[in-house]
Amino acid sequence: MADLWLSQIRSNTHLQKPEAQAAMGFIHAVIADRLSPLDAASSISGAYESTVRRNEADLWSLWTIIIDAINHLGGETATSQRLAEILAQMSRLPDVLDANGEAHRSKSGRKIWRELPDFSFYFFEQGIGKFATTDTDSSMWQFWSLLLCANSYFFRDHILIENIESSRHGATVQDAATRLTNTNTFAALYLCELDPDGPPNELSSMRKVAREHFMYTLEIPFDTPERVRRTELYIAPAAAWIAIAGSRLYQYSKSNADYKGEDVSPWWIGGNHGGVVMWEKRDGFSIGRWAFWRDRFREFSKVESGSEEAKTRAARAAQTMQTIEGAGQK
Repeated sequence: MADLWLSQIRSNTHLQKPEAQAAMGFIHAVIADRLSPLDAASSISGAYESTVRRNEADLWSLWTIIIDAINHLGGETATSQRLAEILAQMSRLPDVLDANGEAHRSKSGRKIWRELPDFSFYFFEQGIGKFATTDTDSSMWQFWSLLLCANSYFFRDHILIENIESSRHGATVQDAATRLTNTNTFAALYLCELDPDGPPNELSSMRKVAREHFMYTLEIPFDTPERVRRTELYIAPAAAWIAIAGSRLYQYSKSNADYKGEDVSPWWIGGNHGGVVMWEKRDGFSIGRWAFWRDRFREFSKVESGSEEAKTRAARAAQTMQTIEGAGQK
């Protein structure tokens, strides 16, 4: 699959610059386990260095390549792990300095490469939606962009089952569930690969991905068959967050990470299948919210109309959270 991915992305008319083509080769070599993430990071930096020094670096192309790989190959956890490692290694590279000894910055003002400028922005806003298909039909592009931009600031990843099933493009509920799982699995791995004192914007952005996904999954009712069915889409990604990054999320909960004093008032959670917002206390991470999520996993594991697979995932996530709590108290 990796060879097919490389062949297809090399033909993308928007990614024909030499540095982008070089980056594709390095990333493919890491996925194929022929190059280490550290060596790939250094090689990618070298490919882009001349454009960085001229303040002409097109980082969009690099982030697009990585996001495309997540979309098409992220079903393999090992692949997502390697992609996350490439980014983490890039954040540890020396700054690219200008003639005055100052770090070159992106148009958004972030240091290259230390702050991985704008990766999380493209991860949020393009996600795995924009390049999810090679179909040139613009309506198909719009469909996936609206439906599958996981955890998008704009669309809030509202995947409404009736919209999927009524689509003329042949999308399935399983397609949506798979893409949500791939994206969130990558985000969890990426969060764990970043150093605790790494790029602040990237760390806070991935915490936001986690927190909002738990909001969509566990902070609205699943008291009707329709709501249970919607929640089933979100259970596997939420469980992946716990399995991969549970210990780190628990530490964020203990330190009240991202708490800014505001109350939660996300009226949009759950779309047409939402209803009452069940967590109305402070935003950000907290021990109270962690415990609420754990208990809601446990509640879902006992719903009558849910699939056995989803309920088993929920029960396992709740047990893992309890185990993490016990280890944290020793």
